[in-house]
Amino acid sequence: MTRKRHAVRHMLGKIDPAGFYRTTLSEEIFGLGPQATADNEEAGDIPPSSPISPSSRFRGWYGQQILDHRANMQKLAAEQLEAKRAAADQLQPKALADAVKIRKQKLRPPAKQRESA
Repeated sequence: MTRKRHAVRHMLGKIDPAGFYRTTLSEEIFGLGPQATADNEEAGDIPPSSPISPSSRFRGWYGQQILDHRANMQKLAAEQLEAKRAAADQLQPKALADAVKIRKQKLRPPAKQRESA
């Protein structure tokens, strides 16, 4: 008997490098829906899926592709964190810090005077 998709989510667990994971599990694997998976695959942001066999219409990823993608994303996250930390350590240039700030003046028409009765 076929299991429902929400029941498979709990079974996904650890990725087997030799295993084959169908594109229907992309939400659990990559956190993307069907259309976003197709768009990201076309853009090269996730690994391309391959058919199970030459005559099959079902596509998916091998576990090693998924693990490699996750490792690349972890490297990218570490690089972005380092870049963020390096940018946070930069001081403001002295000329800019000493500059006098000019407040903008709001241009309003003069207030109308009420006529006394």
